[in-house]
Amino acid sequence: MSEYDATAEPLETFGVADKHKNILLYMGIAALVIGLLIVPHLIGMGIFMIAIFFFHSKLEAVRFYKDYSEVKLLAIARPRWFIKNKDINSAEIIKDFLHLEVAAKEKTITRKIPLKIFAEDDRKKIISHYKKLAG
Repeated sequence: MSEYDATAEPLETFGVADKHKNILLYMGIAALVIGLLIVPHLIGMGIFMIAIFFFHSKLEAVRFYKDYSEVKLLAIARPRWFIKNKDINSAEIIKDFLHLEVAAKEKTITRKIPLKIFAEDDRKKIISHYKKLAG
């Protein structure tokens, strides 16, 4: 059985800030309008941007569970990171990214979480959570 329970409810979830999601919607609508009026090639790009907007609207980028956290960054094809709380060695902020040093099997991996995509309150909660776990 896996250590990560798929049926467990997260203790807290954090999504992408509205200001970052809305940019895609505005650009998508603008591309559609320009595509319909002037350059038909932009219609597809507008539809794609609007679809990405709806994907980001439902995305919970960071979830905290009792024993681990789950990170799913913005790229659709990017995998989820499952990070055990006990495996976090350090957490520090470098250039708007939260760098987590995580123990994995026989080595240490650095996971970088972009902080600018979160609202200010969510950003503070995420940073304090990981810093507390890192000790």
